[in-house]
Amino acid sequence: MKETFLSEVQRVALGEQGDVNNLAFRDPDNFVAGELHNHLQEWHTILEGYKDCDLILQWMTGGVNVLDFARPFKGVFKGKKYENVLPPKAIFQNHPSCKQFSTFITTSISSSVETGAVKVWGKGRGPRSKEMLQIAKRIFNLVTARNLQMTMHYVPSASNPADWFTRQSHGSDAMLSPEFWSRVQQHFGGETGHTFDLMALDSNAMRDADGSPLPHFTPFPTPGSSGVNVFCQDLSRFDGISENAYVFPPFALIAPLLRFVQEQRAVITIIVPMLSPLQVGGRC
Repeated sequence: MKETFLSEVQRVALGEQGDVNNLAFRDPDNFVAGELHNHLQEWHTILEGYKDCDLILQWMTGGVNVLDFARPFKGVFKGKKYENVLPPKAIFQNHPSCKQFSTFITTSISSSVETGAVKVWGKGRGPRSKEMLQIAKRIFNLVTARNLQMTMHYVPSASNPADWFTRQSHGSDAMLSPEFWSRVQQHFGGETGHTFDLMALDSNAMRDADGSPLPHFTPFPTPGSSGVNVFCQDLSRFDGISENAYVFPPFALIAPLLRFVQEQRAVITIIVPMLSPLQVGGRC
């Protein structure tokens, strides 16, 4: 029976017409269908002796890698010349009939991405920030619902007139005076002093006892940066002992930073001005 079942599947795969009467189905009283991963042992039984058994079981346990099916192509397809090892990137317009089903399509694709059924082709990872992920989903939903095409291009910072002023570093950037920094180190730095500056530029990062700049997070990539945007970092490693972090945040970011540090369960030294009332961008 098993050989008959597999032969019918092979016939259909070759484009031939199979015979439904030769298909065997398990007794529903003893077998409940579900996700492939939940019934691997059953597939071991079904595929026993089949020449591609190992390959199919690999698909079930590790997923299907689309690159395994890619083949070099050289020629003309629909009037356009190609010579590629892998399929080139392409954008295809949605069919007009999709517009009336935009909600269903959006929900289906979003669900597939969230469950891992659909993955990004190539190396990459999603944003660490849940807020940024939600924004990306809203953009995706809007583009799909309105049947829009959004094309993104990378613009180097040096060529972006909106970025130039944010990329400037000056020696006069706000920072603690050497005298006050020495007092902070003495009272809160422990035996070895602070080991990290959470919000700084290369030009105003605080320095250790040897005069070297502390490792620091910056608002944008810089040569001395240990990471970009403190709100996208994992601060749980800063316990105040093995990793003793310091931060002198912009006034408007004091409350958001305190909330973020609390969520991360980090122990840090934070410097805030004694203002009354304190004008910050939120409550904590």
